[in-house]
Amino acid sequence: MENKFVTGLKKFLFYAAGLVLIAVGINFSRLSQLGISPVSSVPGSCNAIWGWSLGTMTIIVYCVLILLQILVLRKKFKPLNLLGIPIAVAFGVLVDLVGVVKNTQFFGIDTSGFGHWLAWLPAPENYLMRVFYFVLSLLLIAIGVFLYLRPKWPAMPAEGLAGAISQQTGMKFGNCKTIVDTSMILIAFLMHFYYILIVTNTFVIDYFKAFVGIESPVSVVVGIGTLISAVVIGQLVKLLTKLLGKPLDNFLFKKKKEEPKA
Repeated sequence: MENKFVTGLKKFLFYAAGLVLIAVGINFSRLSQLGISPVSSVPGSCNAIWGWSLGTMTIIVYCVLILLQILVLRKKFKPLNLLGIPIAVAFGVLVDLVGVVKNTQFFGIDTSGFGHWLAWLPAPENYLMRVFYFVLSLLLIAIGVFLYLRPKWPAMPAEGLAGAISQQTGMKFGNCKTIVDTSMILIAFLMHFYYILIVTNTFVIDYFKAFVGIESPVSVVVGIGTLISAVVIGQLVKLLTKLLGKPLDNFLFKKKKEEPKA
């Protein structure tokens, strides 16, 4: 049987690799201009409106989600769930570290020279290239979610809130996750829709052309790609779990083999 250090190290590597892949996938979805992934829809809208980096807004929004967990669970809230705060901070930093946008501010501090490992990628010049970036984002995020869930360590705040709602209401976790994701997409859409139309005086037709992926003078945060991601990523994770879940779980959670009885 493996010692605890080796087992813990394997779990950490799976968890960290998953978060990195999700962060990379989010940035590819952003680069595709077809709509950011659901998990970053609200942070993406906040970034577009107020200018702070996507990573900064991710940290802030995720901390709000943890606060909502406390409000939902109340006395049932466990201090262990507060680990979601350092996880949110680490993930927010990762999002900016691999970011595709250089002109960013992390809590008001200029971070143009920090990270941005994917900033060298060319902007999509045609629709085919946008679709390529988008499909790549789906695969990366799905693989990332699959890997980071394997060690059964604390979930990120969005999943944590879904779990809290499930615990309090008795609803299935999958249904609660759909409610959380749908709510975040709707909030993000309304925020950015109001900002684009009212503040910048953009025509509605231009906004909806951008929403469905047609060339437009404006860009959107929540688009057709966001809606597709909300459906497809979950199905891809299910498929990966069915194909690889058991062997990877056996690799991570090796148990001492029972000695044959005499």
